[in-house]
Amino acid sequence: MLILHIGSPKTGTTALQSFMSKNEDALRAQGINYMKAGRAGPAHNQISMATIRGDADAMRKALAEEYLSQPDMIHFASSETLFRFAMARKLGHVFDPIFKGQTRVIAYLRRQDSYVESLYKQHMKKGRLEFTKDEFVKEQTPKAGYNAILSHYARHFGGDDCITIRPYHRKVLKNNNIIEDFCDLIKVPDMSKMENIQLDANPSFSVEMSELLGILGAQDGTKARNIARILFEQQPEGVFGSYDAFNARDREYILATLADDREKFISRFVDGDGAFFHPEPGEFDTPFDEVADMRATLERKNKAVEAFIGAYEALHAEEAAAPPAPAAPPSETTADTDAQTDAAETTTADVPEGHLVVNADALPPTWFEEIYPGGTRPGFYHKVGAYAASFVDRGPEKLVVSFDNLHNAGDTRMRREPWAQKLCADHGWSHLGIYAQAPTWFRDMDLIAFMEKLAADGFFARFETSGFAGTSMGAFGALTFSRLSPGAQVVAFSPQTTLDTDKVPWEHRFAKGRAADWTLPFSDAADGIGEAKNVYLIYDPFDDNDRKQAKRLSGDNITTLRAIGLGHKSALVINRMGHLKMVMEQGLNGTLDPSAFYQAIRDRRAIFLYRKTMEGYLKKQGREHHIPGFTRAFRMAKRRAAQAGQ
Repeated sequence: MLILHIGSPKTGTTALQSFMSKNEDALRAQGINYMKAGRAGPAHNQISMATIRGDADAMRKALAEEYLSQPDMIHFASSETLFRFAMARKLGHVFDPIFKGQTRVIAYLRRQDSYVESLYKQHMKKGRLEFTKDEFVKEQTPKAGYNAILSHYARHFGGDDCITIRPYHRKVLKNNNIIEDFCDLIKVPDMSKMENIQLDANPSFSVEMSELLGILGAQDGTKARNIARILFEQQPEGVFGSYDAFNARDREYILATLADDREKFISRFVDGDGAFFHPEPGEFDTPFDEVADMRATLERKNKAVEAFIGAYEALHAEEAAAPPAPAAPPSETTADTDAQTDAAETTTADVPEGHLVVNADALPPTWFEEIYPGGTRPGFYHKVGAYAASFVDRGPEKLVVSFDNLHNAGDTRMRREPWAQKLCADHGWSHLGIYAQAPTWFRDMDLIAFMEKLAADGFFARFETSGFAGTSMGAFGALTFSRLSPGAQVVAFSPQTTLDTDKVPWEHRFAKGRAADWTLPFSDAADGIGEAKNVYLIYDPFDDNDRKQAKRLSGDNITTLRAIGLGHKSALVINRMGHLKMVMEQGLNGTLDPSAFYQAIRDRRAIFLYRKTMEGYLKKQGREHHIPGFTRAFRMAKRRAAQAGQ
């Protein structure tokens, strides 16, 4: 049997595909084959691409051969690029007749006004501004019917009964979770040992932010993607949103226009009355207030502009602090990261003759270039369950051991770098990087045994000096495992000491981390921190939980550096200031001077994330009346900083 998941767009497809890709071995052991044919990454976008490139016959053959080679397996493929009328018409080009009567097509569908809205926001994000919103709605709504697409799938694969429709809304999904809902739908026997992934892997920007990113992306796609990355890190107000592009009048028009299509696809493909897809009773009875709608739109736009400017400034500071990147070879060009998603709109004519399109995330990481068989350094890579380690031996003078934070956990890119990779490479320091593919805070007996064996084999003792570093979850790793290398320097940003609820009953963050096994060794950083030579704890004392975690550590070897207003993202904000390299260099060498640190972080007054963190503290303390004055002072400080830099 073939299960073909066709989206639709913006229905948790990225999260689902990441889960399937990450757990393909575990799924195969349970009789489910996440097909390799048609898949260059987590998604089977190559199926659509084959019809464009003109090699549909090769794709048709590859899909059929893999399917027939394992007849007892349930085969599974997923791509939201298949949810297009143009693609649905060409199913026979890539799917052999053997799949007829043997295929179950699954589609998660939004209510149609929400679907048109998601298309509009994607349009804005990609800089396609040739339409006004009203023009887009009138032009695209008639094309947004579901019945025609689904009819082609039914005709090709064996009738209406081969189509399964699931409404896409958190209140409908099992446990509000697309992954659990889908696995329940296809009857995955056992999910208990599978690696989970972070949901909202592809969250939606607000329409206002989508438009700003689209304008910038039309001029500089790389800069737009970096701005988006910073916005994900900063999480400022006014950046993400759903159901925010269309007003009630737009929605009423869309649903009325598609009423006939809606009745047809519900009667043919939806179990029950399809109430989810209809307007709710009385939904459009309230007269539309155009003034209130305009006021809300302007408020959202102002928030988006402010967040965008803050991210742009952060990127400018980041670029100013970084050395220039080497020029790419003239025979290569980098593909836009949206290329596969836009498969139906891309042609091979878009690629200059003689050029190779390379996805940067598919290139090997820089540390691997040093230790691969043709590299210049000794080293190793070792995978331990949901964790992994890479080591580059750059000499016996200094070893740095770094640990992933929660932001890195679950990253499936091939070009995966350990935390502090560039710093270590630039200084010629040997580097052991510990990677996490799950947010379980290094609570894994196989990983612990691996680290203990390194120590027992004299690995850490080979080096004249050693340093351990990380932030948040990574800081816990650095603190607790540093005892394996007595005399180490430790740099811990927003440090956590344990999530053992018996020891920190007030700690209610990091639910998945708290659910890990805290009876294992190395579960409390306070137990062995005395083995370190110097421990630098960098945290915001206004963050109650971070302060309590840091207070659990004491001793003459500890230097407390209070980073007021940096919140839980202390390393990120210091990096935005351009001082992370200095703090890491001096901390890992045991020479970090508190007075120099405090002088450096005065620059936080020009960082947008600092402002939002302080405003949050004021609001939490019931001192909202101080926020306007603080905001004015922040803006004046930014202007003075900008003038001083000119």
